[in-house]
Amino acid sequence: MFKKIVAAICACIVMFAVGKHFLSSTKKSNQELVQIMADAINKDAPRVVDDVRVEKAIAKDNELMSNYTLINANPGEIDKKVFRDHAYPNLLKQGCSNNEMSAALNAGIILSYAYHDNQGGEILYVQLTKEVCTNQ
Repeated sequence: MFKKIVAAICACIVMFAVGKHFLSSTKKSNQELVQIMADAINKDAPRVVDDVRVEKAIAKDNELMSNYTLINANPGEIDKKVFRDHAYPNLLKQGCSNNEMSAALNAGIILSYAYHDNQGGEILYVQLTKEVCTNQ
């Protein structure tokens, strides 16, 4: 379940935004690129992929924050530690090894992921940066 969720989330970001806009827009500032990526994701949000709803992305300075809801997860049903132990390594693998996402991270863009249960309670918040990927 965790690998499926993470793969769907990473695929959404890459598919909607990073590769299409980042590599072809080298004259834009990181703030502009982050806003372009957020706008691209938000164009189709909310969107359900498997049991995950891709919510609105937020652009703030050099950070793209993507929000996700596990639509079948009731409050208290997800063990946050177990979820993190499974999701975090997969996020690192997907985010740090993908060429388009790596290009964004290497340019100083922060990719953040916030996961929530179906009532809005936070399950996991992760930030990927160039440094995080370098130190993994």
